[in-house]
Amino acid sequence: MRNRFFIKLLFLTLLATTFLSCEKEYYDTKKAGESALADNAKKDSVDLYNIKYDTTIVGTDTTVTSKKVFYKKAALHVLSDGLQYAVYYENSYGEYSRPVTTTYVKLNYRGEFINGTVFSKGTNTIFTYSSLISGLQEVIRKMNTGAKYRVWIPYSLGYGSSGSTNSDGSYLVDPYSALIYDVELLVATD
Repeated sequence: MRNRFFIKLLFLTLLATTFLSCEKEYYDTKKAGESALADNAKKDSVDLYNIKYDTTIVGTDTTVTSKKVFYKKAALHVLSDGLQYAVYYENSYGEYSRPVTTTYVKLNYRGEFINGTVFSKGTNTIFTYSSLISGLQEVIRKMNTGAKYRVWIPYSLGYGSSGSTNSDGSYLVDPYSALIYDVELLVATD
């Protein structure tokens, strides 16, 4: 009986030590994300931009001839759970995604860290709605099909304290990372 108590105590001590060491290791990531989102939340509006590349196709070669950057001021919406978003454009004729019945979504997206490093992007990518991080699920519930939003996601609505790993075990997204996504909702299906 006494051995079980000591084994449980040892297990809890190891678990607490592991958690605290992970927290210390990613403390800077957590603080940087919280600080960036807090600074962003103080703004009434944000600058959004689209980049359009003019290309020339000759045979099998594609050459970028010029780059145009379009800027737009957009109102910043800050929700009580820390999620922030701004609207690039809406599609007033599109249907609202219905989160209760939405099973699949088709997105154009680009995910980056708060320092601007892109970690993931896709065009015409199909996801199961339930596989998305909760911050993206929440913003997709607000979107019409055809709309494009920029979303600032705190770590608690992203990959949390565990992060996201590659197949080799390295981190794709570090624990406690705040994220920024540009999301265009193409289709939401039942």
